[in-house]
Amino acid sequence: MTKLFLQTMLLGFFFLEGTALAEEINVKNGHSGCAPCAATGDGTTDDLPALRSIVQQMSAGDTLYFPAGSYRFNFDGVTGAALSIDDLDNLTIRGDGVGASTIIVDHMDSAGVEAVGTATGFNITNSSGVTIRDLTVRGDVEVLPELHPDYNPPGTGQTVIEDITDVAATGIFIGDGCPNLLVEDVEVKWFHNFGIRVFSTASTIDNDNITLRNLWIHDITRFYDFQPGGFEPVGSTPYGFYVHGVGTGTIANIRIADSLFENIGNPHRHTSFAIYLGDPVDNVTVTRNRFHGNPYTHDEEIQYQPSALILHGDSKRVSIFDNRFKNQRLHLAGPAIVSNNLFENCYYVYGYWEGLVIENNMFVGNANPFLNGQGDPAPAFFLSMGEDAKVETLGWMTQITNNRFLTYEGQLVCGIRGAISQRQCILNNTFTNCNVGIRLEASDFGGHVIDGNTFFQGGPYSIQIYHSTANGTSLGVSWESNRISNNKFIDQPGTGRAIEDESGSGQVMVYKNNSLTNLTLFSATHPDPPANGLDLIGPVGLKAYTTADRNDLNTAELNAGTLVWDSDLDEAYLWDGTNWVPVSTGP
Repeated sequence: MTKLFLQTMLLGFFFLEGTALAEEINVKNGHSGCAPCAATGDGTTDDLPALRSIVQQMSAGDTLYFPAGSYRFNFDGVTGAALSIDDLDNLTIRGDGVGASTIIVDHMDSAGVEAVGTATGFNITNSSGVTIRDLTVRGDVEVLPELHPDYNPPGTGQTVIEDITDVAATGIFIGDGCPNLLVEDVEVKWFHNFGIRVFSTASTIDNDNITLRNLWIHDITRFYDFQPGGFEPVGSTPYGFYVHGVGTGTIANIRIADSLFENIGNPHRHTSFAIYLGDPVDNVTVTRNRFHGNPYTHDEEIQYQPSALILHGDSKRVSIFDNRFKNQRLHLAGPAIVSNNLFENCYYVYGYWEGLVIENNMFVGNANPFLNGQGDPAPAFFLSMGEDAKVETLGWMTQITNNRFLTYEGQLVCGIRGAISQRQCILNNTFTNCNVGIRLEASDFGGHVIDGNTFFQGGPYSIQIYHSTANGTSLGVSWESNRISNNKFIDQPGTGRAIEDESGSGQVMVYKNNSLTNLTLFSATHPDPPANGLDLIGPVGLKAYTTADRNDLNTAELNAGTLVWDSDLDEAYLWDGTNWVPVSTGP
């Protein structure tokens, strides 16, 4: 009796204090506080007014439940069609599963007036601990990243203009004050701008702790203005998942896992991103995801490949591992560890910041499905470190180790390109059939170490030391303290060279203990060799010099077994201690 009395008193106390238990609201049943306000889920009725009435009755900790059905949000000229949710901490929005419970974001209002590229699904602000799961959120018009269904090929004399008013803009918008966000088991598709957007306008960023898990974000693109002989995209840049703000600070603790990002962007502009981390981020994990770009196999002139991810320069503790990238670039403008990924047919992984570690990845396939404007394949790079046009963003202290670079014979593909870079450690990688294995361009500072790599077939060069210019202006190349050692060059076909050295006169290039097997030309070329030649030690300790005339060398200073490349005669000679012996270098 006493126990029952105490329980009754405590329950009454909580009600007097205004504390309500968390409630799950079935949107088809509505809410008692706004009856009648039930959603139909029939796919044609505008369910947005009923849902707004339900949300007004909700409290922190409640669940907004969408049972199986299709819920249409007609465009609203004031709110942009969004179901706005504000100041509801620990809110859960859930359905009965992807494809079963579907939110349809209509780009038109009930009178048939189109949105001006702004129609949005969910708009959530000032709500910590929000969970969204088991839903499909889509636009009302199917969009394709390659060609719109109404596309008329150039030369038909027809003009088709596809406008951003023809499709909704954003699936899920997360605004200020929404830390601890979880989105899982959700599909987002058919928007022209954002799949999921996290955006802060506050003076300090307050959207930490974001988890995306088991998502399918696909077909986020913009339309084009097609005209005979040309095209012009209209609309905004497409993003799958976007994090950005106008305030200051760092967004911390982002995890993106087990998701598929597919067909995001368009073939005519490179500013398309599956994941865009536009602010400094700290402690980011991107793992076990698949990034699939459209191969763009039609006859249009294609010049760009969309990016799987772009990273801000002031970020830290970023790990990208165990992912698969197909027909997608990776754009790293900040430090990261990139490991154990498969890159298939990727135009390049682009890094121009200090502190990048790229290890244990596999780069495979034809990295270059693009044309150079004249209908010919353009050179591609599996890895491009540094940037010609941005001298201030140097590829410093980059470690590239234990990767495999495999492409098809005859493709114009470079394994690793270093431009405006210094102190890159390129260690223990394998290059097969690469047009150029490693190409170093215009290094202002040097300090590169290329050690323990294996180059198999490919050509014309396994390693190319290249003195280039940026924007037509010499960069004052110094090439100091570089070391190329313990590498294996195997079965280079034709007249290919293991090393093409064009670094210029008097530069410090050290070559030690490199193994040369079955090469037609095995000395480094040098247009203006330094006085002491090039120190290239082969499998039996042979030292190779490049000189205009071998007779200029003081044979008294040469050990027996010294190998010399006579550039005047285009022949190799071995000093046996007494005589010069010609050495065959193949056809």
